[in-house]
Amino acid sequence: MRYVIFSDIHGNKMALDGMLSQTKGIDVAGYIFCGDIFGYLPHPQEVIERLDDISGLYAVRGNHDAQYLDSLDDLGKRDRYVDRYGMSYLLNPSESVVGFIYSLPDMLELCLDGLKVAVAHGDLTDHLNGRIYPDTRIDATDLYTGYDIVILGHTHYQMMRYVGDTIVLNPGSLGQPRDHKGFSYCILDTESVDPSFHTVGLDTGALIADLMEREEDGRLVAYIRKRSEVGM
Repeated sequence: MRYVIFSDIHGNKMALDGMLSQTKGIDVAGYIFCGDIFGYLPHPQEVIERLDDISGLYAVRGNHDAQYLDSLDDLGKRDRYVDRYGMSYLLNPSESVVGFIYSLPDMLELCLDGLKVAVAHGDLTDHLNGRIYPDTRIDATDLYTGYDIVILGHTHYQMMRYVGDTIVLNPGSLGQPRDHKGFSYCILDTESVDPSFHTVGLDTGALIADLMEREEDGRLVAYIRKRSEVGM
């Protein structure tokens, strides 16, 4: 069976729509989301609505999602997050928005067709803020080798590596790529245990125009323009 794995949307509804459109015509058993609805791009409300409509969704909370909740009762903290990470933090904290984010766990353990799978945003020692890059050393302890597959996000870097016999997988970022491999996601075939990476052909010009119309920080526009091009 096949599972679509994606992470770090960061309010990019265009990329999420593209991924859902691309995977609509294939036989998918479920979707796995590794966190970060908030931060950077300005459409977390629409992202939450789309996630809430996905049948067979497994999802965890990301560090920006936790920070959004943390800022609800601290306007000074919210202002600092807006200045650093964009206006998604200004989303009206409606009951549906807050309830959805609160419903997300920091870590999941799944059994997918006989495979023992762990899902976290950061890593297995720090679920929200840990960072495992393709070249980060991971000790082959029971923490990782107790699973067949460990799925992580947070770094925005695609990764497929082994720790012992355990696959450690990161789909890259669907919403704000940093590895110059595009707006990416992954499809995992649990029968062959063979993950494949895919990209969404996003109109970055339309994305940038939307950011400028909403008067988002010019640093974000420059970042998207520079870092989202494949192969640069």
